[in-house]
Amino acid sequence: MVIHPPVVFLYYSFCIAISSVVIATMFDAKAEPDQLRHRLVPLARPALLVGTLGVGLGGLWAYTVLDWGGYWAWDPVETASLLPWLSLVILLHLPQRPGKLAAKWWMLAGLMPGLLAILSTLVTRANGVWFSRHAFVGDGSGSTPPDVWGRLMLIRGDVDVGVEVVGYLLVILLCLSTWVAWLVRQELRSKDESHALGWNWGLPWLLIPGSAIFVLILSPFDEQKVAEMVWGGVSGLFLAIVGFSPLLSLVKLRSEILNRLKRPANLLILIGTIAACLLSGDLIIGGLAFLLILPLVVQARPEGDAGMLAAPILFWIFAAWSQLIEIPAAAVGMVAILLPWLMISEDDHSPLASNNVQRLALMVPSTIGATFLLLTWMLLIASIDAPRFESHELLGSVLISLLVIGMTVFGWRRTVEQRKQVLLVIAVLLSSLLMAVFIPETLPGDSSDILSGVITRGHVAWLLILPLLMALPAMSREAALATKSLYSRLQKRGRTGSSNRWRSMGAHMVHVGLLLLLLGHVFTTTLIDRGDASHRLSLVKDQAFIVGDEAYIFREVVIISEDDPEFEQRFIVGDGYIGVRIDVHEVEDGKVGSKIVTVEPGVLRFDSPNGRTTARSEVASHARFHGDLILIFDSSQAGGLMTASLFGGLDEVDSVRVTIYDLNGSHLVWIGWAIMLLGLMFGVGTWRDGKHPEEEE
Repeated sequence: MVIHPPVVFLYYSFCIAISSVVIATMFDAKAEPDQLRHRLVPLARPALLVGTLGVGLGGLWAYTVLDWGGYWAWDPVETASLLPWLSLVILLHLPQRPGKLAAKWWMLAGLMPGLLAILSTLVTRANGVWFSRHAFVGDGSGSTPPDVWGRLMLIRGDVDVGVEVVGYLLVILLCLSTWVAWLVRQELRSKDESHALGWNWGLPWLLIPGSAIFVLILSPFDEQKVAEMVWGGVSGLFLAIVGFSPLLSLVKLRSEILNRLKRPANLLILIGTIAACLLSGDLIIGGLAFLLILPLVVQARPEGDAGMLAAPILFWIFAAWSQLIEIPAAAVGMVAILLPWLMISEDDHSPLASNNVQRLALMVPSTIGATFLLLTWMLLIASIDAPRFESHELLGSVLISLLVIGMTVFGWRRTVEQRKQVLLVIAVLLSSLLMAVFIPETLPGDSSDILSGVITRGHVAWLLILPLLMALPAMSREAALATKSLYSRLQKRGRTGSSNRWRSMGAHMVHVGLLLLLLGHVFTTTLIDRGDASHRLSLVKDQAFIVGDEAYIFREVVIISEDDPEFEQRFIVGDGYIGVRIDVHEVEDGKVGSKIVTVEPGVLRFDSPNGRTTARSEVASHARFHGDLILIFDSSQAGGLMTASLFGGLDEVDSVRVTIYDLNGSHLVWIGWAIMLLGLMFGVGTWRDGKHPEEEE
């Protein structure tokens, strides 16, 4: 806990620094948007390193200390912390896309890390809006509206959190609307005219710090009344107007916009999207959908821009999949986008016509990454009452498989001819489908448990395991070749190795680490149902409880008071401890064999000055070659036993309740994370030749 939050704060600070460069560029008439790449990438590399460290430390904290039984649960706060990380991955892979990328995409890619870092902070602070284990502000009472916007409006006048959360919300809206306004101006202005918004349209940004200063000045009188006066008394419509105020800069271009809307395709997209927004009934979803199509409808030929067309289509698909809106509303929105595209004449050139497999592979990280980011954000918005674990795992598995296939094809470029690449990919996908259909229950863990509908955890796991196993040799070979190339360069006298070679080796190490982490994730998270009652066991004293190849025998209860010297030796914090000693034995031919280890899951007690007592699990783990064994003492029973011991009424304990998780492949998660960090460190430290890395080789 001491390390994880500061590292995450540094990670968010890097993200906001990246976005600040983009925002400054949009307001500066002398700035050159085409040069953003050279300004953003050097900041994104250390940001990704620190972000990987921070998010991973949070998972390690949950794994070793908390009673989650794992490192990841798609909790809203941890999910929100992943979004800036994904945006950094996308940003760093944009230079690998074939051809020159338009400045608008560099603008958007650079804006997203900071925007999503602020969103993550909003999710963490807005307790009562999202159901989360991390929530620590307010009590969430009265949060009855069924959507995020309604709940945010409910708490906006709360001095403890509401004023802060509204400020974050306005920053997010202003970032998005500023980018859209800049992009529309870029589409409509000639090359000789400036696309910058001008600082006069940055004045709404001053409302946020201005209101905070106003609250601080008047807070000595009545802090709560001042907070309610500043934000509590204003309507949600007013906040939306402030957030979208940069769009007012387009009023001067109204004639150009109206001329573009005279084209049937543009008008159809606009009217259809407005209808879908109204049908959705969700202000946030409707507002973002409108922002997505606004740059599209001012283009001379919107149906020819595949990237701008794909974004709103995926937006509506994922909104329906995540059950944020009804299917008819999503259908209207998609039809409005698809009809103009389907009406392209046969003579028109489609950007998707290319059949170059390697070109597609280079596009996969940024394209699939952006798609995965959009899906994850949608599911986060839908997770206001409970985490959407099944949706994240099920829907995300399809996109992760595509990403892994793209990495594999890239790794085959030197050794496998293009035709064989396609055949091998098809063979692996068919094999995955066949195994998912016919033998889904052969995998360890809870492979037979239903994940969604008729889809089991085993089905989803098979869709990922074979593509991951296919990709590992290809990417490991790439990492080995990059290391060999760097070593050869280092062998030459007087040369330290180019930045490009160091970065190449580091990047391929990150890819290998990510594949290992994902493979471990399938076995420790996708295949494990942490809500399944079969993992919760009642152990009777001195009697063996056999589970698979192991037997568990409860031996004794251990109580250590704060005054006991042993307590100070074992624990840094806490006011008392209670644990249970359990022997783990081998099972041979159905009989209990030799003892493997003795473990002691327990609970630490914390006494507060107001008389309240809280507890924290002390998870017991046993590391084995094939994965960790995790044991968790039931906190409710531990609390009762601890209370009884304080008042001298603790009798002989005949049985205890524990939760046991057998996490096969858990080591792959941490090995993969460590390899990723090592690779990212090589990627960050690439300035030794004194040249800009983008100008080398």
